[in-house]
Amino acid sequence: MQIDSGEIYQRLSAALERDGEEIGGDAANVSQCAADAAQLVGGYIGTAVIPPAVALMAASEVARELYTRLSAPGGVLSPFADAAPVRLARDPLKAAYPILAPYLPGGFA
Repeated sequence: MQIDSGEIYQRLSAALERDGEEIGGDAANVSQCAADAAQLVGGYIGTAVIPPAVALMAASEVARELYTRLSAPGGVLSPFADAAPVRLARDPLKAAYPILAPYLPGGFA
């Protein structure tokens, strides 16, 4: 399945702006995260038939995860000085699995 990385870029940019982040000089990283997310989710889906809106939602979640990793060296994010650090998931598709699960075939033949 082909997922439009341009649409993912738009969604990720909007989410970052909504959270108060300016992408200005970081547009190349946002674009790369969108392209990587489209490829990762498309590869995971394979030939399964999934509604485009669901695939786009899953890819947007993966793009956000990939972008957050850029500011979390070693997978540990500490967004505030007085807050405890948070460990990010090692698998960037972790947020996409439950979104895609109802549309993918089971693991047994």
